[in-house]
Amino acid sequence: MNTNDKTPKNSCEAVKIEDADLSEADLFLQSYPLLRDKSKDELDTLNKAVLRKLDWKFLLIITLMLLMNYLDRINVSNARLAGMQRDLHMSDVEWSAGISLFYVGYIISQIPANVIMAKQKPRIWMPCIMLAWSAVTISMPAATRPWHFMLCRFLVGFTEGPFLPVVALMTSSWYTKQESPLRMAIWHAGNIVSNVFSGLLAAGILTNMDNIAGLHAWQWFLLLEGIVSIIIAVPAFWLLPNFPNNTGTYYFTAEEQQMAQYRQSVSSGSVSEDEDGDYLGGLLQAIRDPFTWLFSGIHFFLIIAQSFKDFFPSIMDTLGFGTVETYLVQAPPYVIAYVVTLVVSWSSGRMLEHGYHIIGAISTTLVGAVIMISTLNTGARYFSMILLCCGPFVGLNLQLSWETTVVPRPRTKRAALIAIANCVSSVSHWFTPYFFLRNQEPSTSLAFAMPSILSFGVTVALSATGLLAHPLSNAQIVSRAEDLLPEYDYVVVGAGASGLTVANRLSEDKKVSVLIIEAGQFDQDEAYMTIPGLAGGAVGTTYDWNTTYAPNSNLGGRVVSIPQGRVVGGSTKLNRMVFNRGSQSDYDGWENLGNEGWNYDTFLPYFKKNENFTGPTPEIQAEYDIAVNPEYHGHEGYMQTTYSPFFWPTTKNIVKAAEELNIPINDQATGSAFGGYFCPHNQDPETKTRSSAEEAYYASAESRQNFHVITGHMVSRIVTESCNGTIKVTGVEFAQSADADLQHTKVRREAIIAAGTLHTPQLLQVSGIGDATLHASINVSTVVDLPAVGHNLHDHLSVAVVYALNTSILTSTLTTNETSAAQARQQYDNDRTGPLTSPTGDFLFFLPVQVYSNATQSILSQALEAGPYASLPSDTPAEVVRGYEAQFASLNKKLEANDSAFLEVIWADGVMVLGLQHPYSRGSLKANSSSIFDAPVADVGFLRNEVDVALMREAVHFARRLAVTPAIASLNPFEAVPGANVTASDDIDAFIRSSASTIYHPAGTCKMGPKEEGGVVDEQLKVYGVENLRIVDASTMPMLPASHTMTTVYAVAEKAADVIKGHEKGPPHLSQYFFPSASSPPMSVFSGTSVPEKSTTRPRTHVRPPRVSVPGVGSSKLG
Repeated sequence: MNTNDKTPKNSCEAVKIEDADLSEADLFLQSYPLLRDKSKDELDTLNKAVLRKLDWKFLLIITLMLLMNYLDRINVSNARLAGMQRDLHMSDVEWSAGISLFYVGYIISQIPANVIMAKQKPRIWMPCIMLAWSAVTISMPAATRPWHFMLCRFLVGFTEGPFLPVVALMTSSWYTKQESPLRMAIWHAGNIVSNVFSGLLAAGILTNMDNIAGLHAWQWFLLLEGIVSIIIAVPAFWLLPNFPNNTGTYYFTAEEQQMAQYRQSVSSGSVSEDEDGDYLGGLLQAIRDPFTWLFSGIHFFLIIAQSFKDFFPSIMDTLGFGTVETYLVQAPPYVIAYVVTLVVSWSSGRMLEHGYHIIGAISTTLVGAVIMISTLNTGARYFSMILLCCGPFVGLNLQLSWETTVVPRPRTKRAALIAIANCVSSVSHWFTPYFFLRNQEPSTSLAFAMPSILSFGVTVALSATGLLAHPLSNAQIVSRAEDLLPEYDYVVVGAGASGLTVANRLSEDKKVSVLIIEAGQFDQDEAYMTIPGLAGGAVGTTYDWNTTYAPNSNLGGRVVSIPQGRVVGGSTKLNRMVFNRGSQSDYDGWENLGNEGWNYDTFLPYFKKNENFTGPTPEIQAEYDIAVNPEYHGHEGYMQTTYSPFFWPTTKNIVKAAEELNIPINDQATGSAFGGYFCPHNQDPETKTRSSAEEAYYASAESRQNFHVITGHMVSRIVTESCNGTIKVTGVEFAQSADADLQHTKVRREAIIAAGTLHTPQLLQVSGIGDATLHASINVSTVVDLPAVGHNLHDHLSVAVVYALNTSILTSTLTTNETSAAQARQQYDNDRTGPLTSPTGDFLFFLPVQVYSNATQSILSQALEAGPYASLPSDTPAEVVRGYEAQFASLNKKLEANDSAFLEVIWADGVMVLGLQHPYSRGSLKANSSSIFDAPVADVGFLRNEVDVALMREAVHFARRLAVTPAIASLNPFEAVPGANVTASDDIDAFIRSSASTIYHPAGTCKMGPKEEGGVVDEQLKVYGVENLRIVDASTMPMLPASHTMTTVYAVAEKAADVIKGHEKGPPHLSQYFFPSASSPPMSVFSGTSVPEKSTTRPRTHVRPPRVSVPGVGSSKLG
């Protein structure tokens, strides 16, 4: 068993995998159906086939293209020797200005071009780019004036600018992190080899073709070079791929295509890429990342160190050789540098280490510079030129590889980082030409002493800074436990709404380390994950736990499915995006149950802290006159919320029906969440995509050094020890599957369970925290006897009354009419408009019993007659019974009041989903065995208490009253379910029992409250009996609010983070003094708490790894 005791490698480096054995990463094979059943040998064979095809097609053509790219860049240096500067009547300053102007155009084009190219098809654009610069080169021999030369150089730079960054981006997208340094060395050798060929070509052309056809030799030199570039560009249209996710079978077979994607998933530790994402978002992510500027600095000074290359022929000329000899002796230093680059890059890839390799390489430059400036001996100076060539060329190649290793995601961010670093380095070309003026020959002391020595010092310092970032790097996503740190301050179990929120907030303190362990993986930005109109489509996929409640005798023995998110982002990835709050009385009720400080007034700041609210569009506002009180909304939180920009036409009817029934229309955010109201959604107002916990709380923390995530692993046990009678968490055990080896990481401060209502109590129970009787039955030693664990399970029960409407514009057309669905998708893809911008549920009813029923008193009498025990399982512990007695009294009070809703009505074009908001019935959850990988038994207890049946019966009556209002009657509704003939109470009750389901809001299994009243956690969310264990998810809710639970879960987690930070202090990690995080938010001088960075559009700014089906820890609730 791995105990994870060793300190991992420099965290700026990639997670290492065995590049010869892809079967080590079987975890990811579930995502690739064509690979799942292949043997290790078959996978290795397929891997070699992909690599071979990449090397012989992509690598070959890209190396040739880059060779011509660099030849085109330096050809004027040899043309200068052949008289180009003289023939154009240019001074040294004018010539140097022309050299500099190349880099002006080069810088202008490459950042936007590279970021855009990350989402385009490089197999088309890259040959076109080459044809463009070739055309300019061919036109250059026609230059007769200095300004002609300067203009051409600017245009060559402008057209060449995008090329190198795109090549680096594509290489990092196709090759693993073990393979890419050597491949980059091969194509980057164009930077070296071009200098070899340039000299040889110059020797052949410039000395033999002068005055042929009336052209000077330098004109022929440029003309022929441009023609050859065009010849190479043409086959590139067929030899280049796009990116792994959008390269078709024209290049790979279907199996090879999946293998190419699989290789990247393994190499990057489950962080694969796709073309989705936002151009501006990726650029902003790169700009905010401190590593961008660290690598830009390294790149800048390495370019300065090799700035001599543009004047290398002139420098060689100072050694006293003849013209032909000068051309020829340029080659050996570059040949040697090429060989050294290949060897060092191979070593870097095998070791997955870059920093020390760069420091070693640049040190040779210092030696060469010292020799150059200390002697005029020809042999010594020639040797120094060999050293000068080796250092910066080797270092620059490794720097490119290093930066793509540190930032594997998203592709747009990586593209921006590469381009920014290249742009920053290109600035050096504006002034380095002035180091090499002819009046300094032959000593060239300024030319070599200042740039080379300065570059050595700064490059070493910056590389060392990168190495000192150990052990905490940017949000590191790893797939193997041995690559984690041996100890974390906080370990969070589950990466759902609550887990990501609390981890994000804790990691704002750069002095602490935070690890999230998540069972699922990152999604792949599938349409049903991002498009609001397809929300809910992930239910039943590998992103769902696909769990069920136990068979329920009250439902005729039926089993009810309960979707729960098994993905980074949890159920905020699966739900229907309803972003609403409960009423003030719901949250005040928590405090009344013995939880001091948990009331509406203390919740409101956290509701607002989570939210970045945008009001309705002008068109929607003009049509519906939605009342919004900005005072109750947040505007600087991470979670994007807004109203749908598209309301289905029958929304007007249901709003009108509310008016006809005298139901008030309120703003749900004000604490008066009853009546009817327009409901906002967790939706980005600009991109019109889902805003989940991943987009909100992961993306905003991913650049932090102290924020680590491991996916595809399930926490199997909370490890504790007893010291002087105090139980303390010392670590957690986790594994990929029931058969996999257990892994372990230590907990320095606290463990925080955020695994959700159905998995959190199970984890406690298999860890020996729970009912001792249950522990004995599953062969688990009791650590803390806490019988309430798993009890108080309740959920929002639902039934649906369905009417067929006489209208052709219905939400159902998106699933039943292929033409309508295709048109809606095209509209959404084209300009983010139309029905797919709406997840439905734009107008909801949340109604007190007295509003939707005239049977309040009879139902209350029924409840009092049955008493609290009718709601509970027979084996309910005494303390839980005492706690429920208080809940029972609270429910009865709510029943009579007008300030708390019992019924939700979701209208979807004739479908009325009726949700019971305050069920009386309770159930329980129990571990089925000592293994976390065996699903627990979750008895939700639906309809255990007949009062719930009566409440739902009245809800059906209300739905029918709603259907006969003039507004709905105008749609000619026909009752399809349960049918107009189902009128007797017994028949309606039978319909309810036969069709009742859930709105997917389980809660309460680790209730917050006094221990003697069935509480599992106290008001600080600490588990009773364990010193440093907290629970932060929906399981702690004493009673469900009358709302969907997502918003409340976020608020609980935001409040919990402040509670933890206010009570937990400890010494900082020493490493933080060396490389402090640049992404921690500022402190508020008023509150003393962290103020979140203002969120802007929060579109897709990062990319997710592929789906896997690995047992693991779940996430917060769906709702």
